[in-house]
Order: sequence, then structure tokens, then C-alpha cells
Amino acid sequence: MKRAKKTNVTNERFAHVGKIFSEMNRKELQAKFAENAKVIKRKLDALMKLHMSDV
Repeated sequence: MKRAKKTNVTNERFAHVGKIFSEMNRKELQAKFAENAKVIKRKLDALMKLHMSDV
């Protein structure tokens, strides 16, 4: 799953995304969000470590 870069989403695209989310079961969706949160946390931790090493 990739994050959309466009901010002007068409109704067709919005319906497509809604269909995908409705087809995913709850546990699968929660697992995907948790996985993405871990990746974001690792990236933020690395950025903070880099920032603090320059301070």
C-alpha cells in the first residue's frame, strides 16, 4: 500500500480505495497499519539520532 501524493482525489478513486479497505479483513488492515507505524518509528528514530549527533 502506498500513500497517495495527489490531494484532489476523484470520486472514482475514492470509491476504489473504499472497496479495497472493505475487502480487507479487520486484522489484516490493523496489521498493515502496525507495520507502517513501525517503519515510520524507525525512520523518525534515525532522523532524531542524526539530529542529536549534530547538536
